[in-house]
Amino acid sequence: MKSRIARLLENDSKPPFPRGAAIVLLLIAGAAAGLISRGAARAQRSEPEQSTSMKQLTFDAHGSEYKQWLDQDVRWIIIPDERQAFLGLSNDQERDEFIRQFWVRRNPNPASAKNKFKEEHYRRLAFANTHFAVGEPGWETDRGHVYIVFGPSDSIDFHPAAGKGATKPFETWHYRSIRIEWPPDRESDANRQTVQAVVIKDFDFKFVDECVCGQYRLKSPWPSAESGTPASGSAPAHSPTT
Repeated sequence: MKSRIARLLENDSKPPFPRGAAIVLLLIAGAAAGLISRGAARAQRSEPEQSTSMKQLTFDAHGSEYKQWLDQDVRWIIIPDERQAFLGLSNDQERDEFIRQFWVRRNPNPASAKNKFKEEHYRRLAFANTHFAVGEPGWETDRGHVYIVFGPSDSIDFHPAAGKGATKPFETWHYRSIRIEWPPDRESDANRQTVQAVVIKDFDFKFVDECVCGQYRLKSPWPSAESGTPASGSAPAHSPTT
């Protein structure tokens, strides 16, 4: 079973298109997941998907803990091919092994039982739920999404409303650098010595509270890999050192 899951992950980590295109598609998928069409996402949650397979329905009905892991815990960091592979698994043993290997692949030190990437990810998830929950869970908000993926910003410029007719409240998160990466190709990088990644310097996220109700929405573009430079090193994007 372990080898079967490993083969699934290996196949999913080898994009059938150039590396640059893989980054762009990953970013587009991330934006589409919640930042560009969040209204549509809410509609989808309230209306059943007509194209959902019976296997998907069975998974949703009998694997609530796995559904939470997929749709909440790793929503913003799992790549589309990994998600598809997970949905195709047939039993809980396979799902447990998939989850184990999912975190191992992202461990900056695979030989260690302590996974700093996983620890930092769940710290960020908890922080987002504590500080950004307004009308929806913190992890699901735009600020929560950015925080979970990129971590705390280097500075925040706050602009609260100043009175009637004033500009809507907004805040700008500034990052001196952000790192975008995806799991390595196991065939060429079996020991995970490197990662496929780009670094973008001096990037800002602007969030606006249009309703003046505390629900800040992202108004600036999601970072584009085309503006980044190739990165080297093995530390995952949202490790405690980032």
